[in-house]
Amino acid sequence: MNALFPIVFLLTGAQPFKITTMELAAVFLPYIFVVLYILRASSGNTLTFKALAFSMSGFNIHLQALIEVLSGKKATFTITSKRALSGNFMHLVSPHIFYAFLFLAALAIALAREGLSPAVANNMAWALINCAVFTPFIIAALPKKQISEKQVGATIRHESGHKTQITNLSITQS
Repeated sequence: MNALFPIVFLLTGAQPFKITTMELAAVFLPYIFVVLYILRASSGNTLTFKALAFSMSGFNIHLQALIEVLSGKKATFTITSKRALSGNFMHLVSPHIFYAFLFLAALAIALAREGLSPAVANNMAWALINCAVFTPFIIAALPKKQISEKQVGATIRHESGHKTQITNLSITQS
């Protein structure tokens, strides 16, 4: 939900928090350290950009689960395929793409309203970070193209003069 704060500011100029810097730091710093600790612990004690992207980009899944719990709806769980699935999964990232376009529209409104003020620059940076974090999730959902096996082949020449012929490879572009 905090991804919406910069959008709301850029669209309306409304500030989500009207507190001093010290009060904000007193609340934000413990929050962010706990979040980063939980993220690190849940991703095998490594904190990577991919882990952050996966965690933040799953917001629509988390919201759907929360709505199902609050409404008392029986939860369903689909078992994940053990093989790579192919196809078009853009419907899964439509909220992320919508966010990026909404950010661009909101930024135009904010720049027209008050120019590149420090508040606009700060919220623009916040929304850009969100878009950057969503990008790997969006890329993963893009349809993959399969190259024909007949089109792929290679010859590797070793320093010793030997040749290794590679044929019939199946390569998926990403």
